[in-house]
Amino acid sequence: MNSVPNLQQLFTEYNQTYFAEQIIPSLDFILRFSNTEKFAGWFTYCPETHEDWTITVARRLKDHPRALRSTLVHEMIHMLAHQRFRETADEYYLDLLPQADQPFINKGHGAFFFSEMNRLNRLFPELGLTIISCFGDALYEVEKIPPARLLVVSINKALGKGMIYRLHENAPIDWETLQSTAHLLHDSRDISVIQVAGPLAEGFPYLRKDNLPRANMKRLSLRNFVPTLNKLRADSNTVYQLKPAQTKPYYSQSPFSQARAG
Repeated sequence: MNSVPNLQQLFTEYNQTYFAEQIIPSLDFILRFSNTEKFAGWFTYCPETHEDWTITVARRLKDHPRALRSTLVHEMIHMLAHQRFRETADEYYLDLLPQADQPFINKGHGAFFFSEMNRLNRLFPELGLTIISCFGDALYEVEKIPPARLLVVSINKALGKGMIYRLHENAPIDWETLQSTAHLLHDSRDISVIQVAGPLAEGFPYLRKDNLPRANMKRLSLRNFVPTLNKLRADSNTVYQLKPAQTKPYYSQSPFSQARAG
């Protein structure tokens, strides 16, 4: 059995290896794991003083050492940026605005972040640093990612509109509640549940453990719903969940593959 990674030890090691021990944490700085499934990691700081508060890493990265390393180093770049700002008061390090002829994705991911990321990737290509990581990409041990169940909601068959939600790993297959959720969000009770390989389930919004919508969920239709669903259905690991007393998959009564993409 693998031991639980010690974030403080990893931080110290990476600070020495990749940053020449330039990063000096603020007093009371904390490293921690979180049960989040939406993000790989994030850095928080005091908005007034820009002192370091936390680096948080998704707990599920414990089984994926390369992804854990890449995520932690990514957040350490943000930490270094705020340290440099404290030292110089130069907002360049905060990447608040685009710089002329320099890459800019969003606040915090601009000229300085790209310069550090590119430097580290050039010197240490095994890091595989990116702006946005996807659970299941090349840095992950794919065989360690468990399968996941998805709720498929058909909103408008004629237009090929629908939405896909991810079920909580401990949620029951409660068809009545799932239909109520679909009706509440999309005024539709035309649903199915499929189980897919873990990496294919990334990016879909999560329902609560009781199969109800999370707070502030928006009534959206998934872009490219039909091609996305067909890709999931075509994967050899996909399993179809049946409603009680059914002999074939629920959604097979309305083949999305014949619908017109909207």
